[in-house]
Amino acid sequence: MKLAYFGNDMFSSCFDVFVERGHQICAVYVNPIEGIAANMLAKATRLGLTVRTGLPLPEEMKALVDEGVTLFFSAEYQHKIPTPSGLRYGVNLHTSLLPEGRGATPLPYFTHGQHQHSGLTLHKLTPQFDCGDIIINTAVGVEEHDTLNSLMVKMHLQAPELVEQFLRDIDFYYTNAQPQMGGSYWPVPDITERLLDPDLTTVELQQRIKRFGHFGLFLKFEDRFWRVIHAEAVPYDAEKSPGELLFEHSEMLAISNRDGFICIPKYCLVEL
Repeated sequence: MKLAYFGNDMFSSCFDVFVERGHQICAVYVNPIEGIAANMLAKATRLGLTVRTGLPLPEEMKALVDEGVTLFFSAEYQHKIPTPSGLRYGVNLHTSLLPEGRGATPLPYFTHGQHQHSGLTLHKLTPQFDCGDIIINTAVGVEEHDTLNSLMVKMHLQAPELVEQFLRDIDFYYTNAQPQMGGSYWPVPDITERLLDPDLTTVELQQRIKRFGHFGLFLKFEDRFWRVIHAEAVPYDAEKSPGELLFEHSEMLAISNRDGFICIPKYCLVEL
């Protein structure tokens, strides 16, 4: 089968399925945001494939179909994909159990009260994001210790099984896809939910760190703004006001919060 693949590193494991099964990948599209597609670029380069970072234009998509491409497969791709009338299969992989959790970033919700909707859904591509008929889905369990980071890894590891299942009887699953009824849309969390605010308690900070993982939190410190991609919040009576620098050496610093302190490796601080 000839296909066009649209996706970044989170689900590069799905790209591997098509390669291992011997399908002909005629086009690879990734988003050009720094750091989110390095693995995909490396994999495609090893296979001698050209990677495209521009918007998928209607005329390009039609040309692919005219060349015999029958499947457009998208996984965590961040642009709308035009689907020509002659395309046989248009499929997207979404990170929730649709119809619940439509939206660009469901992951922060799964450790914050929506764990029952954690999963992966293959659905048909439509002009509206995340609204296509549901082809097949599978749950991804959320444990007490899970973070956004660990859930991302679980989904990366579990996604190939779903793709393999779909490919075993692609016509059956695609033909019998079910329309979405009801459901919910989860907006991108507001920036205020991602503040590493020293006025918060240790428990509140731990929840934010768990919820946003390497997506990062935002910190104002010494009149500068930073993105923090890893931190630890520890309860401790330091008898200091929130936001004071308690400790620093070449690799780490610690800042007081309301009832403890926050440890931040310096390599995890990105100035904004």
